[in-house]
Order: sequence, then C-alpha cells, then structure tokens
Amino acid sequence: MPPKRSKKPPQKHEEDSLSEDVDDDTEEAIATSAPQKRPRPDTSLQWIDKYEPTRVEDLCLNPRKLREVSDVLESMIAGKSGCRLLVLSGPAGSSKSTSVKLLAKKHLQERSARTGGSMSTSANSIVEYFDSKIEDTYQKDQFRDFMDGCKFLVGNNLSVILIEDLPNIFYNETLYEFRDCLRNWVFSDANLHLPPVVLCLSEIERNQSGEPGQKAYYNIENNLTVETLLGRDFFNLGAAQGTIKRIKFLPIAKTFMKKTLNKIISKESQVFGSAKKKDLDEFLNGIIETGDIRSSICNLQFWSMYGLHSPSDRENQISLFHAVGKVIHSSSKFAGLDEQQSDALSIKMVADAYSNFSLLHLTLLENYQIVNGADYDVNIAAQVVDSLSINDTLEGVEESQEYGIMATRASLRQVPVKSGRTQPMKFSRHFKTIRESNKVRREVSDYVRYVSRLRLSFQEANLVDGCLLPRIYNSFRYRLLNGRTRYNYNRLGGTFAQIFADEELPVMEDESEFVSGAEDQFKADIRQKIKEENEGDEGSDDEVMSDAVDDSTGETDDDLNDTFDDGNFDNLLSSMRTQTTTKPKETKNKELEDISDDPELDLLVSQGML
Repeated sequence: MPPKRSKKPPQKHEEDSLSEDVDDDTEEAIATSAPQKRPRPDTSLQWIDKYEPTRVEDLCLNPRKLREVSDVLESMIAGKSGCRLLVLSGPAGSSKSTSVKLLAKKHLQERSARTGGSMSTSANSIVEYFDSKIEDTYQKDQFRDFMDGCKFLVGNNLSVILIEDLPNIFYNETLYEFRDCLRNWVFSDANLHLPPVVLCLSEIERNQSGEPGQKAYYNIENNLTVETLLGRDFFNLGAAQGTIKRIKFLPIAKTFMKKTLNKIISKESQVFGSAKKKDLDEFLNGIIETGDIRSSICNLQFWSMYGLHSPSDRENQISLFHAVGKVIHSSSKFAGLDEQQSDALSIKMVADAYSNFSLLHLTLLENYQIVNGADYDVNIAAQVVDSLSINDTLEGVEESQEYGIMATRASLRQVPVKSGRTQPMKFSRHFKTIRESNKVRREVSDYVRYVSRLRLSFQEANLVDGCLLPRIYNSFRYRLLNGRTRYNYNRLGGTFAQIFADEELPVMEDESEFVSGAEDQFKADIRQKIKEENEGDEGSDDEVMSDAVDDSTGETDDDLNDTFDDGNFDNLLSSMRTQTTTKPKETKNKELEDISDDPELDLLVSQGML
C-alpha cells in the first residue's frame, strides 16, 4: 500500500488593498517578463472583494461627485439638513453604495470623536436592508418592520440606513407599502430625530419596442428609475420641500477606470507577467468603455485565468438622451476623423448600445430642431422629417432600423454650427398622447356600458354621442324641458387640448391617477351608474339621472343660451340615447302632446322606440 501523501498547508495570501501606495500605476510599471507558463491566479477570493476600497481616497469616482455626496451625507449626520432621504441613482458599477459606506464610516467616526464617544467597529456605521424571507411576517410588511426598527438608531447609536436591495416592487401591494413607508418617514414631524436614509438605485431601461402601443410608456415594469420606484408625485413633493435629495451618477470615466485597473495589475504582477503588453492594453481599452468598475474587475480576473481576448461580455448601454445627442451632434470621441467616418462610427455606436429604435425616432422628431439653436434652413428640417417618416413606412424590416438615424445625421451634418450652446432635450409627446387616448377610450367605454346600454361601436359613440350629446344636454331648451338648472356636460373623454413636451420623465403607472380636466356630468353619471350596479340595483329607463355637479367652472348666463334652431331641436331630441327623468303621468302626457306635432316623432312613438 503506497504511503499517503502529506498535505501541503494552504498558501496564505496577503490581504492586499488598493489603499497601499503604488509608485507608478502606468502601463510601464507592468512587468513584461515572459515565463514559459503563466501561473494560475488564486480563485478562492474574488478580486472585487480582495481589492475593495478601504479608504475614501481609494474610490474609483470623480472627486467632485464624491465631494457632493460627502457634503450632503455629512449635513444629514450632523442634523443640519432637513433632508430625510438621499437618493443616489445611476448605472450599475458606478461606486454608489461603496462611496456611501466609506463616507458614512468616516463621518460617523469624526462625529464620535467630537462627542467623546467611540466606535470600535465600522459595522455600526451602516445598517443595510436585505430582502429575505422572515417567518410569521408578510413580505409586504417586512420593509416597514425594518424601517420601524431603524427609528431607534439615533444618538450614540446613530447609523446610516442603506437601501440597495429592494423588496418585490413588481407586486403592487408591496410597492405601495414601500412607498407609503418612505413617505411617512420623509414627511414625519421635523422635530423627530431620525437616522439618515440613503437609497442606492441602479437604473435600468428595458427594451419595449415590441410591446403594444398602449404599453409604450415609462412605468416600473419596463423602466426602473427613481420616478417609477418612488412615484412622480411623492418624489417631486419631497424634492420641492428639501426632504429628498437626488444625486445622479454617471458611468465612471476612463481615466479613473484605467488607474484603478492598473493598480490591480501591478499587485497581480505574477499573474500578468506573461501577458503581452499589446494584448493587455487592447483588453483594458475594451472593458473601460463600459464605465462599470465592478464588471471590469471581474472581466480582468476572468481574462487573467483564461487569456480570452474578447473585451467584455457586458452590454455597453447608453441612455435615450445620450443616443439622441450622438445622432444630432455626432460623437466627440471621433472628432479627429473626417465627417463621414465620424458620423458612421457614431451611428454604429448608437445602434450597438441602444435597442429601442421606435422610441429613439420619436425623440429625434421632438429634438432635431435644437441644433444651432434652431437657426438653420427649413429645407434641412424638412429632410429630417421626411427621413423619419420614410423610416416609419419601413417598420417591420429589420435591416431598415438604422435608416432613420443615419438619414437624420446626414441631414444635420449640413447645418453650420456657430455656437456650442444648445436647448434642453425633451421627451416625446407620444407618451402623453397614449395617455389621453386611453382616457378617452376608457370613458367612452364606461358610458356605453353603464349609461347608454346600447350596442354602439367606439367610433359611433365617440363621434356621434361624444360630440352631439353635450350640445343637447347643455342647451337651454333641454334644461328647461327636464327641469335642470346648473350642470355641465363636456365632450366624452374630455375637451380637446394641446399636448406639450416635457423635460421630465413621462412616468405613467395607473392611468386613473392622471385623469385631468374639470369635473363634468358625464363622469358623475358614470360613477352613479357604477355605484348603483355595485349595490345590486337594477337599472331601468325610468331611473333618475345623477344629481348635477354644483361647480360648473366658468359657466355664465350666456352659456344657457340655446345654440340650436327650433326646427332642428326636435329631430336631435328624437335621436337621444339616454334615459329620461321620471315624471308624473299627467305631466308626461302633456309634454308628449306638446311635441307630437312632428310626424317623425309620432312614428317613433307608435313603434315603441320613444
């Protein structure tokens, strides 16, 4: 029996940190000696954990952005700011949560030193929420229980509350509980001392070009942003009162990315000693394009183990306005090339990094005029509009997706740009148009179902009833005949109005929350009929219509004037598709005698249609 091999003791690896000084972090500092076989790196510890920053100075972040976060967080910890919620938003891997953890540790230690306290461990500086299953607790209540417990982390136990892991916000009840909990926290009594809360959100935009038109708007199902997570009204109100502060992060600049990665390469010189400098430089130039430091470090470790030459498997996505800017102004990255080559590379970058072409074309149509302050030949603008229109006719042809942006860039290249100043970009009015269209369809559908109770198509109810019935009901003669004095019917679905483009994200979650316009009697009638149906009351032709709305905005005595000729009123009255009010039999017979001189009405009455 062969003797057993003695087990070698495991190698001890020094916990290197990026906080150690590196004399030279440039490419020249990388060893280029080529041993015959590259040593395999130790995979027991991920590099993102091994080289995690331990000091604020080691953060891979723009110093100005770091200073901005530091100032806000320091004032929140010191109790000098009315801000209750700090929101850090941006792409993944932009050092949002790492900067919060290090800054919280630093400022809390400084506070403890001033107050004479002690902080033996940095774990007390951050209390982080993790979405996990807790027995005997409903999932939608877990976040509220966590926040209730954090209210006591004040005074000597002061900590910073970090929310990076979110509950199941795609479940409506959990989302509403999440918002309600933060709303109560943010708008609580100003005299109540609460610990600082920091929300770190990696914003995501999902391609929605293949979805139906009525779903082509921003909500939490297709775009995870601060507005869709917190709700536009809550976020705007908190920002206006100063209780919510938002700081936007951008992808990390190439300079900071390369400096951090070269530090890691220098510390792992034994691993990269056999790597060719050309291959390594080419790989670094590829991964720093993403602006994601976490993904880049993982890719660097993976490359060191297997020597793959692909720059990165991560998609390098760009935002909507970023894509529009590259089409309208071309990319500054290729400024040294000739115009045609620069434009071609800019369009290729947009096509590779942005996939929602339908939304991109709509936003281009909204913003093409901002070039050179809209001071250029109208024929060039006509070329842009024609190109985008032609692109719409080619919808469905996959090869034609880039035609609209290529033609737009070719047309705007003719504009002689004299000034670097430009107007702010705006979101497409397409979202607001969808919202108003859905509102009209919903109200017309409710009218046909609950009030008219006739089998009418949407087109017939919208064009005929929606247009003529308000004129009939608001006329002086109809009101006099039915004993009505003050109420106002608007067009079904609301009056016509102009739609304007906004610079803010057009968030739309529950369309019923965005019903605009003055109250009118159609809405009151529909609500009354729905209420009666829910109560189990059978509707009949003799039911009384709902009470008139007392507040008729802008109504004057002139509004009661009859707008119809006497000769046409009886014909319009015969086509009304609504229930009449209940009257005594003698009064009703008298009214029929008064209007029965018309032979057409006599025929309709004899057939039982009136």
